[in-house]
This record gives sequence, C-alpha cells and structure tokens, in this order.
Amino acid sequence: MISVRRLDYWIGTRLFHPPIIWLCQRTGLTQHAVARYVWMAATLTFVARIGSGPNYTSTWFAVFATSMALLSTVTTALFSGLPTHPSFGFRVALWAIGLAQLFALVRGDHLGRDFAWEVTWTALALTAEYAKTITTIPPRKRRERRIVAKGAFS
Repeated sequence: MISVRRLDYWIGTRLFHPPIIWLCQRTGLTQHAVARYVWMAATLTFVARIGSGPNYTSTWFAVFATSMALLSTVTTALFSGLPTHPSFGFRVALWAIGLAQLFALVRGDHLGRDFAWEVTWTALALTAEYAKTITTIPPRKRRERRIVAKGAFS
C-alpha cells in the first residue's frame, strides 16, 4: 500500500524538483528564493481576479488581495534568501483542492475565467511548497565541447 508521504515524495522528486532545480541552476537563485518568488506570483493572481466574477467584486476582496500582494512582495524583496520550512499538511490540502478542481472540470460545473485563475493559483502554490522541500541544489553540469577536425569543412 502506498502511503501519502511516499506519494508526496515521489510527486515532488519526479514532477516538481527537476524544473525548480533547472531554474535555480540557470538563474543562480536559491530554492528558498524561488519559493518566495513563486508565492509572490500566486498572491498576484488574487489581484488579477479583482472584478472578474461575482465572488471577486467586493471591496473587501480587493483590499485583501492588494494587501496580500503587497505583503508578499515586500517579504520577498527583504527575505528572499531566508530559509523557509515546508508543510506536508499544507501540500496535502493543496492536492485536495487540485483534485476538487479536477472533478469540477470533469463534471463541467466550474468552467470560465475564474477557474483558470484558481488552477493557476493551485499550481503556483504547489510549486512554491515543493521548492521548499529541496535541500541542496546540485551544480550545473557543463556540456563537453565537441571536437571538430581541422579542415573538415574546407
């Protein structure tokens, strides 16, 4: 029987870690900085939702979304390299949200502009949480230069 922890570990190491490590190696960011930047992008999806549907037109939602985006941007700017701690329970909750969104998509209950933003937020949040689980970023492997024979194209 597969446990939830083993499934979470497999999903993290096979699906989420390779692109995050690739991004860290190419940009020189730490995995903690990537997690914070991705969380910042996730909170910016709240700002993009303002006025997009019946649930997102209230003034309270606009104030909440804007304050969350500002707080996330400031903390990312000030503490981007500070280590963050992963939460297994939160990842499981995000997977439950993602499965609920998938079932809504299959049933046809929840399609439209809001659905795209909700799925984007869930994907970004999962990416940020799995970035926190990476312990070290391996060095980038350099490709060997190909040796071309002299006079081959003369």
